[in-house]
Amino acid sequence: MSNKLSSVYFFVSWMLYYLILEFNLDSLHSKPIIIDGRTYNIDYKNSFIKFKVETIVSSVVNGQINEFYLTSSKQVSNYKKSSLFIFNIKSKSIKIGNLYIDEAIQSEYYLDSKNHPNITVKILEMQPTNILKNFYYITYSIQIKNIEKQYREIFYYQRKGNQIIIKGIANIPKDDFFKWNLILDFVFKENIQIDFLIILKKV
Repeated sequence: MSNKLSSVYFFVSWMLYYLILEFNLDSLHSKPIIIDGRTYNIDYKNSFIKFKVETIVSSVVNGQINEFYLTSSKQVSNYKKSSLFIFNIKSKSIKIGNLYIDEAIQSEYYLDSKNHPNITVKILEMQPTNILKNFYYITYSIQIKNIEKQYREIFYYQRKGNQIIIKGIANIPKDDFFKWNLILDFVFKENIQIDFLIILKKV
């Protein structure tokens, strides 16, 4: 009897492990992208997107984006404007860890994740700064709901061995996407600072 129970336990455990693993691989990994004839995917173990914002509730609130995907890419040698990378972010994966603030963020006043489940980020243009190695003026756009805005900031970009590394700190004005209201002013007092590290790894 004990052997049968052990066998059943092993089988059930193995099936649960398989289902959990399959779910994680499906939900947390983007599809491989071909860049200059090589296949890359996001290295999720070492990549992250975090953000912080000053609020009235507390001095600084930190949060993170748990689901982001590389959906397409196009490398051009002269870096002329041409959607070099396109990322999708799942709106519901944006979390602060405070139940009330998280609910407010997902509401119609902010992301409206029910009707707009994805946020799209496009890297449009890259130009060397000619000051610091591997630092570029990068023009990018962010689309939240039906609003798309463009920005230009200096980020780090490097192709090193089997990796492509993109990192930096972006500052997004809250007024670009969210109209003023009492809830908005209560939750987000200042602009949103996004700290990110995206590593694309050859597969």
